[in-house]
Amino acid sequence: MYFFDTYALWELVKKNPKYEAYSRTKIICSIFNAYEFYVTLRREFDEATAKEFVSILEDCVVEISVNNVMEAVEMKKKYNKQDISFIDCLGYIKAKELGMKFLTGDKEFETMTNVEFVK
Repeated sequence: MYFFDTYALWELVKKNPKYEAYSRTKIICSIFNAYEFYVTLRREFDEATAKEFVSILEDCVVEISVNNVMEAVEMKKKYNKQDISFIDCLGYIKAKELGMKFLTGDKEFETMTNVEFVK
């Protein structure tokens, strides 16, 4: 299982062949990824289509704790010079906590541990 970054979710929608194998695994993400994903979908699709895509996340969202938030803030601060979003930091922290890899194609994560980097 993988924790899907919003980047990974979007690549599934775009049918990126490099993400085909991941389309058969259970998606795990946070409510913040669902938010970010829906925003991205609405830029490209009408409301009904966007809702249809994002509805697949209904049973995939894991709870975010206050401790996760604090750790993500510290990570964001540590990597301040890189362009890592708070939502990405939160996902990375949660993936580690759950013992799963963080699936992304965001270049800022390419050399980090506990990451499945797919571009």
